[in-house]
Amino acid sequence: MSWKFKIDALFPTQSTLKMKSKFLGFEYFNYMKSNYPDLSSKSDSPLHYILMLSKWFATMKLDSDPERFCSIKKRGFSSNFNVTRMTRNAGLEWQSASQTYKGLLNFKTPFDLQLYSSLIWELRPATIIEFGSMQGGSALWFSDQLKSAGIDGFVHSFDLVSSAVHETAKNDNRISFHNIDLNNVDEINEEFLLTLPRPWLVIDDAHVNLKNLIPKISKLLKTGDYYVLEDIFLHSFYTHIDNIHELTAVIDKSGLVVDTKYTDAFGYNVTLAPNGWLKKI
Repeated sequence: MSWKFKIDALFPTQSTLKMKSKFLGFEYFNYMKSNYPDLSSKSDSPLHYILMLSKWFATMKLDSDPERFCSIKKRGFSSNFNVTRMTRNAGLEWQSASQTYKGLLNFKTPFDLQLYSSLIWELRPATIIEFGSMQGGSALWFSDQLKSAGIDGFVHSFDLVSSAVHETAKNDNRISFHNIDLNNVDEINEEFLLTLPRPWLVIDDAHVNLKNLIPKISKLLKTGDYYVLEDIFLHSFYTHIDNIHELTAVIDKSGLVVDTKYTDAFGYNVTLAPNGWLKKI
């Protein structure tokens, strides 16, 4: 079954018209399907996106599900969600696929949103650098966090398909979106980055070429800057590194240390960035 067919199968046109008007994430997947078919067919990521979309789509159906609200007498007081299980059916990453912000896709768990909010308040970053824009939902959330904390900061978000970012995010005056292929770290304009005010909060949600990207970015960091690596220790195939110990060695050599205040705030590594909340020393 082709990727195009799978995507089409997730969009029963008549029954989702109301949802489509409310949740702008549909526009992202339709845009990707229409404008980047070649890129999508050459990567492992489409299947991942399809699986996440199916979770997101199922969650959105609850909006009009007649069984959404029920008597408390029908519910038990146990929980079947184990935060330490990183599986598609019960794990943090899979659950995060249901998240949106102002209608835009924002694949971050409630745990991590709280952690970022706390770190932004503590660090007070003048610059947030994000690798992996997707629809722009997370960049928009970061921008609003800066504003609510009274921080005069700015978000720079980088992605290979930056043209897929939604206009809602593009129109935010605290965000700038940049097109880049992280498979070639030489595309990173170091001179430009070094003009950006400190402190920095760097967030990697692209999972591309980390063996070369981490050293490249780390050498630009100053003491006290943060570098958050999302997802990579949950799925080592994201890293393009066969041995996860090789990646930890790259991090260690880059002068980065794990901030356990954030990795373990809700329990040991209860975050989509296990061992990935890193501070430059």
